[in-house]
Amino acid sequence: MDLGKRVRLLFARLVALAALTFGGIAVLAQPVSAADVGDGYLSCNSGEICFKKNWDSAQYRYIKHFWYGQQHGGYNWGGESGYSGGAISYDVSMVWNRDTSCTVYMTDGYDNWWSYARSSSGYGWVGYLYNDSNWAHTRCSTTRPFGT
Repeated sequence: MDLGKRVRLLFARLVALAALTFGGIAVLAQPVSAADVGDGYLSCNSGEICFKKNWDSAQYRYIKHFWYGQQHGGYNWGGESGYSGGAISYDVSMVWNRDTSCTVYMTDGYDNWWSYARSSSGYGWVGYLYNDSNWAHTRCSTTRPFGT
């Protein structure tokens, strides 16, 4: 094999290795947003932003928890067996802000925002959003920094 062909082959292998390396880093970086569903427990724990579909006597029916601000599209309700499924977008009736430092803001997607202060007293009605017009929520500001 001539020297030019060996150099081209070596270069092609280096490019492939670089692509695999940087592609792997990009894949490893994705779980931050993919994990944006709270701590995985049914209870609303410190640091979480918790949503509930309806008020009822059972605590763990149709719930969804987040660590960060997030658009709600693509997220489904979780909870007890038989009480999960269905999109949370435009379907939230209650919120509990257990964030450790920030007010949470919820929007209907039309630049109308409602604020929810940190609370230790449990779920509360979403107020003006009683029509369940929740498109997304943010932490600390209304500048739509989703994923933070």
